[in-house]
Amino acid sequence: MNTFTCITLIRDSFHTTQHAAENPTVALRLHIGSLPFDDGDGPLDEELDWLKRVSDGMCSIELVPFGDSCKNTWLWGDGARYEPQYHTTIVKTDVNPPARYSNGPSE
Repeated sequence: MNTFTCITLIRDSFHTTQHAAENPTVALRLHIGSLPFDDGDGPLDEELDWLKRVSDGMCSIELVPFGDSCKNTWLWGDGARYEPQYHTTIVKTDVNPPARYSNGPSE
């Protein structure tokens, strides 16, 4: 199991989650399912139906890799195609980095 960090910008608000998942597609589905749908600002009707289909696995997901310069990082292509736009980045996250990368005191 890998750990993925998902970050979405929607309606001038950031939503960040972290999920243990087999791949970034599964992590995105979990992330979409955990977004706050009761914030009073949406989503409503068609948008909510679409998000539910995404989180339930009822529609395909297009993830666009950043490329060699930023490995293990993807953009959710479909999220930016509709209004409102769901600008979402998925990053495979190393939650147990080697000691040399820690923020603790250096020797």
